[in-house]
Formats: sequence, structure tokens, C-alpha cells
Amino acid sequence: MKQVVQAVGHFLGLVVVLFLLSPATLRGQVANGVITGRLTDATDAIVPSAQVTLTKTDTGLTVKTQTNASGIYSFPSLQTGPYKVQVSQSGFKTAETTLTLTVGQTANIDLTLEVGSSTETVNVESAGMADLEVNDATLSYTVGTRQVSDLPLNGRNPYGLAALAPGIAPGGGFGQGVSQVRGAVVAAGTNNFESNGGQAGSNEIFFDGVPVTVCCQGQPALTPSVEVVDQFKVITSVPSAQFGRSSGGILNIVSKTGTNQIHGSVYEYLRNEKLDAAPYFLKYNNRPPVPGSHDFRAPHKFNQYGFFVSAPVLLPKIYNGREKTFFTFGWEASRNILYAPITTTVPTALQRQGIFIEAPGLIYDPNSTSGNTRQPLPAGCNSTGCYGPGKLVQNINPVSQKLLQFLPLPNVIGQTSNNYVYANRTSDQVDQFNFRVDHNFSPSQRVFVRGTRDTNTHHENDLFNQASGPSGIGQTLKAYLFALGDTWTIAPNILLQTNYGFAYQKNFQIPQNYTGFKASDYGFTNLDAQQQLPGLPFIGISGYANLSYATNTNRWEHYSHFLESTAVWQRGEHTLTFGYDGRLILEHQQSAGNGLGSLSFDTTLTNGPNVTSSAASNQSQFDAFGAFLLGNFTNATLSRQVLPAYDSWYHALYIQDDWRANSKLTMNFGLRYDIETGYAERYNHWADLDLTVANPLSTPSLPQPHVEDLP
Repeated sequence: MKQVVQAVGHFLGLVVVLFLLSPATLRGQVANGVITGRLTDATDAIVPSAQVTLTKTDTGLTVKTQTNASGIYSFPSLQTGPYKVQVSQSGFKTAETTLTLTVGQTANIDLTLEVGSSTETVNVESAGMADLEVNDATLSYTVGTRQVSDLPLNGRNPYGLAALAPGIAPGGGFGQGVSQVRGAVVAAGTNNFESNGGQAGSNEIFFDGVPVTVCCQGQPALTPSVEVVDQFKVITSVPSAQFGRSSGGILNIVSKTGTNQIHGSVYEYLRNEKLDAAPYFLKYNNRPPVPGSHDFRAPHKFNQYGFFVSAPVLLPKIYNGREKTFFTFGWEASRNILYAPITTTVPTALQRQGIFIEAPGLIYDPNSTSGNTRQPLPAGCNSTGCYGPGKLVQNINPVSQKLLQFLPLPNVIGQTSNNYVYANRTSDQVDQFNFRVDHNFSPSQRVFVRGTRDTNTHHENDLFNQASGPSGIGQTLKAYLFALGDTWTIAPNILLQTNYGFAYQKNFQIPQNYTGFKASDYGFTNLDAQQQLPGLPFIGISGYANLSYATNTNRWEHYSHFLESTAVWQRGEHTLTFGYDGRLILEHQQSAGNGLGSLSFDTTLTNGPNVTSSAASNQSQFDAFGAFLLGNFTNATLSRQVLPAYDSWYHALYIQDDWRANSKLTMNFGLRYDIETGYAERYNHWADLDLTVANPLSTPSLPQPHVEDLP
């Protein structure tokens, strides 16, 4: 609570400072851009007090300002898109130009006015001026609207386009989509790139001015649909003071906004093995990836489809939102099905009955150990016949007998190893909804709200290629993004922008031995009460397929709140930008490292006759399975762990001065102060080191060691 009060105090203090100093216009804010320039006449003399009108041609938004005493005008905090700049001054011809503003761009449009009547208009070509970055030293690369929409992407992950930027070195998994790997791997790989030698995983990612990275690999909470992304900028070096909490690069993404025109699209992208070429060597060696199939192409079906619409808000006879209120809405679904060929080992029908005549050696009796020697299992008979020493397990453990149902029979005849081959079905299902609403209360007051909901479900079948067995696994990612922004032009040279947003990701990776199973149903006594979570223990038999999937389950929730307020002051040739960046980071760890317990079976207790010797390689799997049937495990472990909930605060104050000394020289000065608290456990479930607390072992009341007491 104390930290909450401190954060609110910091923010309110900043607001007071802003108003005392009369806050001012912005320099290319995180998600927005700036159009600025200097007006001169034919003699290169400055033109003060000229009327400058800016119009966003696709929405009709019109903003006006005047040049200051230095002949400088500035329009800060502008959305991306097409603009027209028009300048009028008594005694001069009207000058106008058009340009397309990109994300985070500071477009410098210097205009020279010609003497004449203001009823005459001179069109100025500004493309070259707008494209040349002359106002800051930042090194960046803009991935434009056409690149986002037109360039092919395997899996349609827009983050992958960041690799186009010079200085970006992608790492493993970067830019992949669910057509290639599961959603959790897509998310984890998104921040795995280096920017000019910076540390991978420590890059910052903004979406409409709000950071969307969450713990602990710096991954974004979700991957936005390509249809929603308008463009983004990759900042690789020398960012302004507005950017912090990054030791690498910065991805600055903006979403599409509505316009006065109604636009919509319906689409589908697909991949299908029937459209693929057969791998050469599989065909050459006559080895289809799926047993029994004559198709050398691995089964793969990927469909990604959806729609996107943008328009003004129109309610017939109630409200006409043209030039005032706009919206976008999109839905996208992805369905991916893969069949991965798997070859593994399962016990034969004879082995399941305790008969080991297929083994080259003998199975030894764990209870006969004397010193370093051990005797074979005794000869005996069962319903199938009689067998010699070391070839029959007569009394199969009842727990092992029940667990055998989770191991299939071989489908490769005549082999005791690599005798089970199947095409394991893996599926991914993704649904994402996006919306955005922009409203212009007036030319001086604009707001937007945007939200995203994303669900990603991954599933891998069990050994029987069924959906529900304990050797399968499911993983669900659920994520939300929210952003709310307000831009307030207080005066022609004063602007305040405030953004709030949050990013949330829930990532539950749950092996199916953690779901729908109870240990006591399979003969385990007293285990239910000891387990951290209910389920079937992990059973590992050396040399054989695992009949349950894993020992651990991963259950994470990442939550990050963000608040930023930025102000700028255009004062003469100086553009001052200052503000506050605050974040509350919440982490919920509900994982269990070995919450069900695990048992491992190997050759340790069933090899012989010398117990110190290793089992022969062609005998070891039989010894391990014999130990399983006898119920003699080598290791058994179970862990219980706390489920912590962490809080961390981050605060930053920054100020930037961009001084345009003359038409050929602009200098940038920035200062940023960051402080990030360490994690605190919300319910006091976590022990940590506090350097401000005295060590109890150093108190005078305790006896102190002396050199003469040491041996």
C-alpha cells in the first residue's frame, strides 16, 4: 500500500509541476508523430505569426497554429497517415504541401513563402523533406504500411518484419507463427533478437504507446494480427529520453485507425501438405513419414481466416460520426493440425505378462542381494507355461498391472525396441478479437481506446493418439491488451498527452497426468494426501515410452499496468519534452515442479549377478521393465512448493530538449531517471535478503569464535 501511495504521490507531483511550468508541445511521442518546420521568405528572413493549418485528409481533422518569433511551427502527437499543411500570411502567396506521417516520425517541413496575394497558392513538394530525419540522432527503421500488408510471412507474425531493420540479429524462434510451433514458443521467441549487440530478451515493445512486454523473457503478451497493424518503427540506437527500461532495441507499433471511408476485408490463408513437394530423401529412401501411408509429405493443415472493418461511427438519424468518431474491429482465427512421426519402444505382449524369453540375459531378484551378488528370479509357471530362472516375473505388482493400460502394444512385429510407430496429432487453435475507437471532441482534445483479446490452445495427443490419456499435454494462453489515450492541446505551443494501459497473459501448460486422474484409483496408497495437486505420478521406465507426460506443470500469470503523462513546451527554438513513466508489474506463479510425485525404474535393482556392474546395453531395457513389474523403483520423489505472487514497481522521470540552433543543426539533450523496486511477495510467502536488517548471528549475546578455538 505504501508503494501505491508513493506512486500516486509521484504522479500528482508531476502534474503540479507540469501546470506550474505551463506544459508544452511534444517531440514525436512514442506512438505518434510530429510535423514541424520553419517559415522563411525569399531573403531567408523568418516569417513569424503566420497561420498554419494542418488537415488529416482521411478523417477531416483540422488543427491550426501560428509560427512563433523564431518562425517555427509544430503539430505534435499526430496519428500516422496522410496530411496537408497549408500556410497563409498577409503579403505572401498561400503555400501548401502534403505528406504521409509514419510512426514516431518527426517530419521537418521548412517552407519558403513567395511574395504575392494570399489568394494564390503554391504547391510545395515535401516528400524529400519529410523522409529526411534531421531533428534527432536516433537510428531507426520504419516498417511501412505496405510492407506490413504485402510482404509474405510464414505464420503471419508481424514482429518478424523487425528483422528488416539494419542492426537487428534474430535469434532462435524469432518471428515464427503457430503454423510452425505452439503459441507459447511464438511468444517466447518474439523478444529473442539483438539490436546492435544489445542483450536479447531485453528489448521493449510498444503497441499504440503502451508497453506490452511481460515477465520473464521480455515476451509480448500476444502477437497482434497482421490486419490490425498499420506500421511500426524499430529503434536500434540513441533513443530519446522518453524511452527506457531496455538494454536492447525498441519496437514501436501502431494499429490501424478508422477514417471517413468504410473499408473492410475478408481473408483466408492456408497451408496443406497436398500443395507441398515431397522431401527428396524421404522419397529416395522410400520412407513415408506416416507408417502405412504412401504419401511422402507429412500431414499438415493450417488455416488462418478472419475479417477487418474500419469506418466512421454512423447511427442513422441518431449520430453522424464523420470527421469525429471512428472505429475498427477485427476477428482472426487460426487452426493448425500437424501429425509428427514418432518411433518409440513399448513392452511386448510377453513382457506385459512378465515373460522375458525375448531378453538376451536374465532378470535378477532384488530381494536376493547378498553383498555384491544377486540371484536370478526363480523359475516358475503362469497361465501361458513354465519358464526357467530369470525369465518370469510371477507376482506382478498390482499398481504396475493397472498402469500397463497406458502403454500401447507394439505395431512393429518382431522387434523389442523401436517397435511402436505412430503419427502424433498436434493441434493449435487461436482466436483474436481487436477493436479501436477514436473520437475528436475538438481540434484540441482527442481520445482513443483500444482492446485485444487472444486465446491460444495447444494440444498434443497421448501414446494412443487419443486426446485424453496421461501421456498427452495441453497448453492454453489467454491474453488481453488495453490502451486508453488522451491528447490535449492546451495552447498552440502547449500539449499534454496521457496514456494508460495494461497487458495480461495467462499461460497454463498442463500435462494430462495432472488432469482427470487420481493416484489412489491405480493402487497408490496415501499418495493423494501428499500430492500438491491431484493426478497420476510421472512414471519413467528406462528405455521405454513414458506412460505419463511430465513431472511438472507450468502455470503463470503476468500482469503489467502502465501510466504515462508527457508534456512538451515549444519555446522559441527549443522543444522541451518531459513526463512520467510508471508501471506496476504483477506475477502469479502457480507452477508445481514435481507436485504429483515421480518414480523411476532402471537396471539398478534387477541386474546381476554382480550388482556393481552395468547391465549390457541389449539387456538394460528388460531389466528396467522387470523392475517396473516387480514394483521396485530406483528413485521416488515428490515436491511441494509455495505459490508466490510478486509485485514490482517501476518509476521514471525524463526531460528532453531538442534545440534547433539553425536550419542545419539540431541538438538533442535528454535526461532520464529510472528506479525499479525488487519483487515483493504479496502474501509473505517468500524469503529474501534484506541488507538493512542486522544479522542475528552478530549480536553480542551469542558466543563469538576465536582463533585459538579453531582446529
